[in-house]
Amino acid sequence: MNRSWLGLAAIMLSLLGCAPASTNISAAITPTPRPPLSPEAPVATETGRIEGTTTDGITIKGHTYGTGDVAVILAHMFPADQTSWTTFARTLAAKGYKAVTFDFRGYGDSSGRKEIPLIHRDLMSMLNEVSAAGAKKVFLIGASMGGTAAIKVASLKDVAGVVTLSAPQSFMRLSAEDDVHKVKAPALYIACHGDEQPARSVRFFEQRSQGRQEGIILEECQAHGTDLLQGPTRDGVEKLILDFLQENR
Repeated sequence: MNRSWLGLAAIMLSLLGCAPASTNISAAITPTPRPPLSPEAPVATETGRIEGTTTDGITIKGHTYGTGDVAVILAHMFPADQTSWTTFARTLAAKGYKAVTFDFRGYGDSSGRKEIPLIHRDLMSMLNEVSAAGAKKVFLIGASMGGTAAIKVASLKDVAGVVTLSAPQSFMRLSAEDDVHKVKAPALYIACHGDEQPARSVRFFEQRSQGRQEGIILEECQAHGTDLLQGPTRDGVEKLILDFLQENR
């Protein structure tokens, strides 16, 4: 793929859907500013609270945005908490999804202490609660360590799809290396080329997933996790995720 094509791809990123697996797409673009919402435009706000209990007795607390029987659970990165997902959760709610944010153990409103090797249990508790509440389909989206946890959970439970933003193969003894080959759900793995470990992990994950998967490595950027949903990469990454959800809902 030559550089001139990549330059064109950069300009068109916000118009693209999921690129072929292992595609490198330049993200060094200046996004078109979004117009302010008109007074009549609906703004999705928090619609409720959610609480789950892990298998080892930790209380996990979160927030829900929107309604519907297709849910999207958002798992946060290190060292952030669930508020790092609030803006995108509102976007999902406005698109007709029930979006769920939550704090991993030891973070924000949840109980316990920070035990990163066990955070997949926290995500599993949220999946169980959302399913029990009537969701017919559940997607998992995780940023950084939240993406690693999402892969582990998707290897154990049937989900509609998995999206990771800058997920490493392993982080502080949380590892998905032996789990990803058991993921049968459609998956979308995204990372910046300049974020070297997650970029390598994109290729590792896509080569080992059983289901239909896409690996997107964005060139000329270094953003990590939910930071991909800000700045120059925002519109393109948001579109990639929304298209993936729509294709698999």
